[in-house]
Amino acid sequence: MGLLDSVLSSVMNNAGAQQASTAGGGTALVQAAIGLLNSPQVGGLPGLMKLFEQAGAGHVIGSWVGSGANLPISAAQLQQVLSPQLIAGIAQKVGISPDLVTQGLAQVLPHVVDHATPDGQVPANSAVNPLVAEGLGLLEKKLFG
Repeated sequence: MGLLDSVLSSVMNNAGAQQASTAGGGTALVQAAIGLLNSPQVGGLPGLMKLFEQAGAGHVIGSWVGSGANLPISAAQLQQVLSPQLIAGIAQKVGISPDLVTQGLAQVLPHVVDHATPDGQVPANSAVNPLVAEGLGLLEKKLFG
């Protein structure tokens, strides 16, 4: 239960993340964030890191992967990283506006990436470790019922 407690503590200590997630279909946004890490369209976590680097925000996602403090990202910055088509697809799937998607993901994605890389390194297989995904799923249930 250590991983779940750690993720829960990180999210609960960031009231903005909880508020944005709750306002924007929280469970679905957490699932969307996990989906980005497993997405063949994005290229998994390595592909997501490449998108951040291309948008000039490689240092931001690097902080989420690394063992130090997570740098924040704004919704506007996230719109520079993710394609409008990808954001629109998530918005349609989640059932909220693209603006709410980027606001919610800006709050949730740092925690998901951070906890998907507990050793401070990108997994070799680029997919989220099944145990981490299971822990994040338990977090969703605990936070959003």
